[in-house]
Amino acid sequence: MKKYFAYIAFAALVFAVSCNKEEINTTVETELITVEINPEVKTSLSGVNTEWTAGDAVSVTVAGKNIGTLTLVDGNTFSGEIEAGHDGDATLNYPAGVTEVPATQAAVANSFANGAALLEGTTTMDALRAGEGATLLNKTALLCFKPYVAGDVVFTIGSISYTIKDCTSGTTYFACVSPVSGASLSYTLGGDEGAKAKDNVAFEAGKIYNLGELKIKTYVYLVPNVNWQNENAKFAAYFYVDDNNNTWVEMTKSSAGVYTCAVPDGYPNVIFCRMDPSKAITAGWGAKWDQTNNLTVPTGNKNYYYIEGWSKSNASKWDTSAYTSTYFPSSDKRYLLPQEEWAQNNERYAAYFFEGNSNKWVNLSKVSGCKYLTGSYYEVAVQSGYSNMIFCRMNKSTTDNTWNNKWDQTKDLSVNGGELYTVSKKSNSQKESWSKFSY
Repeated sequence: MKKYFAYIAFAALVFAVSCNKEEINTTVETELITVEINPEVKTSLSGVNTEWTAGDAVSVTVAGKNIGTLTLVDGNTFSGEIEAGHDGDATLNYPAGVTEVPATQAAVANSFANGAALLEGTTTMDALRAGEGATLLNKTALLCFKPYVAGDVVFTIGSISYTIKDCTSGTTYFACVSPVSGASLSYTLGGDEGAKAKDNVAFEAGKIYNLGELKIKTYVYLVPNVNWQNENAKFAAYFYVDDNNNTWVEMTKSSAGVYTCAVPDGYPNVIFCRMDPSKAITAGWGAKWDQTNNLTVPTGNKNYYYIEGWSKSNASKWDTSAYTSTYFPSSDKRYLLPQEEWAQNNERYAAYFFEGNSNKWVNLSKVSGCKYLTGSYYEVAVQSGYSNMIFCRMNKSTTDNTWNNKWDQTKDLSVNGGELYTVSKKSNSQKESWSKFSY
């Protein structure tokens, strides 16, 4: 059995204060405590001991008051002067004075940040003075993980977040967290949302939990053509394993007219669907208007899917690179996509701008390179001073823009830049057959 020794010394520090010709003497007594801390190593991690190191210190607290610090002398022996005159239970904390797990921790390969793992033990002042030593126990749980991408890893457990700084891809790290039960767990890697989230997690003090490789969420992108965008359709992705394991996810629209959603973990297959906007996505197939064929969720960069027609068979394709398009609507232009009877190849297109008694004709220019609009589309610069306009289908054999050379027209439209109109039927009124798409 080891022998423990406690050495007690008293010192007086006197402050002389003169007040109204009277002297007030204040004396603070201290006592020297030298004691061994159990266990003899700071902690054991996966069979590797973490030794006490120079500068390690534990604080001594009695009745909620920090009465001093014991600093490592050698091996696992700590010594220091603490405030004298205290009795009862004493709490020892490592690192000294720290009772909450640090919110920010340095990434240390195959280990954890120095000072992030908390130890705490309860003894009595009499035991310390008698040299009976003290035993500290782990207050933290350890999360073992290997990030798929480099950067900061942020774990959110319930309402508490822990940031592990500057992680390297493929390296094993440990995060120190407070014990918890019945909380949710999520994470980000380099600012991107993690692929896995869990509910009702339980982390016990002194235990290691292997989270394995952490990956960011996989996203898929849908680029619908004008037909699919008609009637204010919504879009959803049906992810599935089989008929009994599936989920619906509503897709959100970006400023470039591309729809996206994250792939739920564990679903290898997907079907993109054009949905009835009057119904909830949870209605599933009961809200579906159109769909793609059965697809395999991509694992590489083929994550953009282009709708190129109405048919679900051979009508769409994965793109092999990140989405790019020459069609980025400009706020100072308007766009026209003529279809069916407005696109017979024997016409040209013009815009009639008007405001009160003032008006102006401007020819439309053909634009090419848009990946997700089936057919050719045209653009015209918004004309200053005009708030109204009409798109016109003109006689190609003429060059003068007059009403006599007009074959068909849309109804009166507001001049709003960055908007696209599709026109398909020959009609002077065009009140029902034109559709607007705003990007």
